[in-house]
Amino acid sequence: MVVKVGDVASKKLITITPSATLREAAETMIKNGVSFLVIMEDSKLYGVISEKDIVRCIAEGRDVNTTRVGEVCTREVITIREDAPLQEAARLMRQHRIRHLVVVDGSGKPIGVISIRDLVREEATLRKIEALTPDQLDDWWFG
Repeated sequence: MVVKVGDVASKKLITITPSATLREAAETMIKNGVSFLVIMEDSKLYGVISEKDIVRCIAEGRDVNTTRVGEVCTREVITIREDAPLQEAARLMRQHRIRHLVVVDGSGKPIGVISIRDLVREEATLRKIEALTPDQLDDWWFG
């Protein structure tokens, strides 16, 4: 069985506009319990910003109340299709040294995010399943 990115990725796409301030981005992250936001402008993918990016901006002395996320975000966004195998997500994250990928549908529209944490969680689940006997698997699956 091949696990697809869309099976594991968060279906809740948390977005912000490029004109939002760093403070607004941080508040949005806290409110939604995420560390990564997709930046959209006119229904198009503009960029991404992470918690780490905000911390870097603070360390550089940028004002969180006036600095716009569009000024400091990553514009070259690495995306992955929802129907791609999970191994492809891991490969892209490793290759680009990133912790999040924007998940897109067949037309390229952002529909979610997959994180390194999602990959680790899926790996742990698969290892547990592989260790089960057929009877234990039936109990686990059908409860």
